[in-house]
Amino acid sequence: MNKRFKRFITPILLGLLCTVPFAVMESVNLGGIPDPFPYAIFLYLWLMFALFFMSLLAILRLAGSRVNKKERLPAILLNALVLLFTVMSLVYLLADQMPCFLGVPNCD
Repeated sequence: MNKRFKRFITPILLGLLCTVPFAVMESVNLGGIPDPFPYAIFLYLWLMFALFFMSLLAILRLAGSRVNKKERLPAILLNALVLLFTVMSLVYLLADQMPCFLGVPNCD
C-alpha cells in the first residue's frame, strides 16, 4: 500500500468512527431513519473530524521529527491554526444540531 494512502486512511477512519454515533443517535431517537436523511450534515461532520485528526497527526509527526525547530515551526503553527478552526467549527455544528441528534421534533 502506498505510504501517502496510509497517511490518509487513519484520519478518514477515525472521522467515520466519530460520526457514526451521531447518525445512530438521530436514527434511534427519531424512531428509524428519517425520510429526508440529512446527508450533508453527516458528510460535513465526517470531513471536519477527518481534518481534525489529519492536523493532529501531522502536528504529532512534526513534533517527533528530527528536522530543525526553526524549519518545522511554520508547519506546526499552520496545522495548529487549522486544528483550532476545525474544533471551533465542530463545536458550533454539534451545539447547533444536538437537539436533532437527540430526537427533538421540528428541529432545524
